[in-house]
Amino acid sequence: MALRAGIVGCGGISRSHAGAHANLEGVDLVAMCDINQDALNSRADEYGVSNRYTDYEEMFAREGLDIVSVCTRTVTRTGCDCCRERRYPRFM
Repeated sequence: MALRAGIVGCGGISRSHAGAHANLEGVDLVAMCDINQDALNSRADEYGVSNRYTDYEEMFAREGLDIVSVCTRTVTRTGCDCCRERRYPRFM
């Protein structure tokens, strides 16, 4: 069974994370999140991700993720605490 991956933050660095998830055997990139709807739609379209969120807590609650890439600027990495609480492996 493949690991379910999600990405928080769809700016420039998210392309590297999305590409890595997309090319790893046994990992499915299933959801993305960004407060900027245009950035979210652009990156999700690029990688064929249909589950899109503007609230990372909603994404975490709905998606049953195994892995989370936090691709936000350092000052906005509040999702890290939520990842820690849920014991998600995370990449920054």
